[in-house]
Amino acid sequence: MPSGRVVPWISDPEFVSVARMVVGKRDLRRAEDLLRNWSVRVDRLPTGAEVTLHLLAATNAASGSTDSALVLSGAVTRFVNLLAQMAERRYGFCKLYEVAAAFHWPEWVVQVRNDLSHGGMPAADQMRRAAAFAMDWIRENYWRPELDRFQAAIDASKAEDRLASSVDYNNLHDLLDCHMYLKVYSMWGTGRIGEIRQLQDEVYARVDALWKDIEVVRKASKKRRNGTQR
Repeated sequence: MPSGRVVPWISDPEFVSVARMVVGKRDLRRAEDLLRNWSVRVDRLPTGAEVTLHLLAATNAASGSTDSALVLSGAVTRFVNLLAQMAERRYGFCKLYEVAAAFHWPEWVVQVRNDLSHGGMPAADQMRRAAAFAMDWIRENYWRPELDRFQAAIDASKAEDRLASSVDYNNLHDLLDCHMYLKVYSMWGTGRIGEIRQLQDEVYARVDALWKDIEVVRKASKKRRNGTQR
């Protein structure tokens, strides 16, 4: 989407493609690869994308690890810390419990992070549960809203393109062009369209052609309306 900041995705459709993978919980290894590609294009990913990359990398790695708790611990810690830093910048929250309350995190998630920060290591089941919660949270609070926003912008752009290529749109431009020419010449004191020929043949030919096109469209539209009313 148009903005004043540099983004790591090549196009809006590329962002939408990754968002659909994350939201749909499919091709997550491919999503991880694409996010990793994004990470080398900019100094820092948007917080939502950065958190997701850590979580996907850890979750994918943990599936084949004998120590999944250790693999997941770093991603869970980053999830809490990165979002807490964002909340401090945006909302001025200084306490973790303020962040947890604002983001509707359960107390046990904060406790897991605190245990990790003080050298503890929760059980593997607890770490998997915390990682799953973090992934679900970022999916629903970052990716789904962004997917909806990007898709709406893409749909609006397509609708504009269809309008711009439509016959009615082009005819409207012809009508406005015709009006502009006639308005200018009327301001110069030209009373009849025929008088324009005496001044400038090229302009007269343009106005005459536009007017004939408008008349054809007007008659066709009238015919369609009459056919509909029958």
